[in-house]
Formats: sequence, C-alpha cells, structure tokens
Amino acid sequence: MMKSKMRGLIMKGLCSIVALLAALHGGGVVDAKLVLNFDAAESDDLVLKDNFSVDDFGKSVERSGGVYSGSIRIGPDVTTLDSLSNLEVLDGNLTIANNPFLLSLAGLENLSTVQGYKLWIFNNTNLRDLDALRRLRNVPGYLAIWNNTNLETLRLPALETVGEDLGIGDNANLLTLELPKLSNVGRKLDIQQNGKLTSLVGLEALQSVGWYFTVWDNDNLRELDLNALASIGRFLWIWENDLLSEVVLGNLRTVGEDLWIFNNTNLRNISLETVTNLGYLEIEDNPNLTLLSLPNLLQVEGYVEIENCKSLQELNLESVTDVGGDLTIQFNPNLSSLAAGFDMLSSISGNLTIRHNPTLASIQSLKKNLTAVGGEVKIFDNGQLRTAASLQDLIA
Repeated sequence: MMKSKMRGLIMKGLCSIVALLAALHGGGVVDAKLVLNFDAAESDDLVLKDNFSVDDFGKSVERSGGVYSGSIRIGPDVTTLDSLSNLEVLDGNLTIANNPFLLSLAGLENLSTVQGYKLWIFNNTNLRDLDALRRLRNVPGYLAIWNNTNLETLRLPALETVGEDLGIGDNANLLTLELPKLSNVGRKLDIQQNGKLTSLVGLEALQSVGWYFTVWDNDNLRELDLNALASIGRFLWIWENDLLSEVVLGNLRTVGEDLWIFNNTNLRNISLETVTNLGYLEIEDNPNLTLLSLPNLLQVEGYVEIENCKSLQELNLESVTDVGGDLTIQFNPNLSSLAAGFDMLSSISGNLTIRHNPTLASIQSLKKNLTAVGGEVKIFDNGQLRTAASLQDLIA
C-alpha cells in the first residue's frame, strides 16, 4: 500500500525538484535529466557562449558599475569566468549549465545578489566547488545545484534565504554542505541522490521550510540532526537513505501536513522531542528502527500509520489526545507492549487497527482515556492480545 502511495506522490512531482524544473519550462512531470539537458537558452537570456563573449560582457559590466539588468547563461565552451570579477548585482537569472570545462566559478567573487527567479548550476561535469559565490546572500526564487558530477564541496557562506525552492541533487561526489547562515527556504528544500554526502551539519542555521522538506536516496547520509529547524509548512519526507541511523530534530515543533519516514534501512532512532502538531504521521518499512519518540505531540489532524518496522520495540506518543483520522499499528513483529505510549489519547475520528503484531501482549495505554472511535475497531492477530471489534471490547 505504501509503495503505491509513494509512486503516486512522486508522479505528482510533490517531492522533487523535477516538478519545479518542468513547470518552469511549461511542461508536466518529466525525467529530471531530460529537463536539465535542454540546450536552448530562454528567449531573454544573454548567452555567453565562449571566453571572448565573457570578456566583452565583463567590460560592459565594469562600465555599468557592477550591475547588469537581465539574465545570463554561461555556455558550454566557456573555460573561465575571471572577466566577471566586477559583477555585483544581477537583475535577472543566472544559469551555468552543461559545461565540461569549468573547474570553479572563480570570477564571481563579488556577486552578492541574483534578483531573478532562478540561479541554476547543473550538468557541469568538472566543477569542484562553488567557493566563488562567497558573497551571495539571497536568492529570491529558485536555487538548483544539480548533477555536477565532480562537485565535492557546496560552500555558500553568506547565503541567508532562498525565496522559493532549493534543490541539491544528483551530485555524485558531494561530500559536504556548508551553508552556515541559511535560515529560511520559502517553499521546497530537496536533498536527493548525493551518493557521498554523510551529514547535513552544514545546514545548522536552518529554521523554517515553507512547504516541503525532502531527504531522499542519499546512500551515505548517516545522520539528520538539524537543531535550529522549528517549522515545516507542509511535508517532511525522509526515505531510502540506506545508512541513515538517526533523525534528531531537537527544536522542530510543527509539520503542517505529512511527516513520512519510509524505508531507511539502518534507521534506529526517531527522536522528535519538541513536535507538538502534525497533519499526518507515517512511519513505515524501517526494518532496524527500535525507538519512535514524540513525547510532546498533542494532536494529529489526520491519520497515524506505524507499520512494517521489524525491530520496533517502543512507541512514545504519550501526550497525543486526538487522532483526526485512522490509527493503524500493524506488521511490527517485535512490538511487545503498548502498556505506555498512548496514555492521553481520548478520541480517534477514523478506524483503530492493530493487527499482525505477533509479540504484542498489552495495549493498556489505549484503555486509559480513549472514549471515542469514529470508525471500526479492528484488533486481531497480535500474539497473546485478545481480539477486539468494538470500543467496548477494547476497554473491557
């Protein structure tokens, strides 16, 4: 069930920069690399196709006092950006794409502002760092750093906000993120398929994400520890990060819609100690998860699903009073007790389903305060736990 749901969500483009790229080019959801490999510049782009055109443009910028009103695209034959050293403000978009020669962005050291809707850096096969963008403070639209095969360090020390979407993906050799002042992403933050990235510690100042925060398929990511992050407007999705061992978000309070943690093979600990409100809670197919702790969670507006976590031994949702949809706990073979964990739960608007938990022997915490189940009660096939088909059966 969950896998089909995941495929459906991905096809809608809700969890990837692909949707952004497709939308900006007038199409639907398409393959990321097809979008990123488009060759034609947008009609209003000034294309700097080679070093000579970069030099000429640099002289023009110097005469204008470091400001250019328009969008520029760096072409595939450019080998150096040194002539752009006077560029300070770009009142338009900046695209650096499909270039096999650039090793760095040296020449852009004085660029502090890109006022257009996008700054895209993608498909630059030999680019190793972005260090030259050290003065860049704000991107009001979209910042995409995508498919730069040899990029090892993503260092933007002055960047404070991204107004719309920030996508960091498919950078096969990316080792570190260093965005120490980034506090806000206006819509989507997407970190995916960076095969050598081990930590998100370089996002230590991040406080809020307006819509979606997705962390997907980063093979060597070992920890997700963002202690400044306080709010996510809609979705937090963490899935298929094979070596991720813990999710610790020490100041996160609200996720407006869905908290979904799925299929992280080595995940052992989910500790969200300060979360008080969620739209939905889905914890599924994390085979080594032993502890799920949200001790200050008060309300879930939609459903709660905890399923197919083969090592799960302990649940702590002790402060939850209301579940606005279904509560489902199923296929967790090592979950032996709910003697504690749902102590304050008084109402479930949807169904209550507890099934196929073969060692479960107690659900005592559900009996303490639960007075209303809006849908069906389906409790069966839980080891020593007797079957219940109604609230009366449950609390008897």
